[in-house]
Amino acid sequence: LQYYSYILLYDLFFMLDDLIIFASAAFAVTSSLGERYAKYCKPIGGAILLLLGMLLLFAPHWLR
Repeated sequence: LQYYSYILLYDLFFMLDDLIIFASAAFAVTSSLGERYAKYCKPIGGAILLLLGMLLLFAPHWLR
């Protein structure tokens, strides 16, 4: 029984950071902050994905 309570406690703390990030993202979407945040995050995220794609095509050994 003690073993399962430790597993449950571990799972709760493991999911706690995910819940915090999800709640803050949900709050940002509902506020006007979300629009200003998305204005900068979309180009930055796109550039990062493009860079990673180029690295995968031309220099995959750099990602090891």
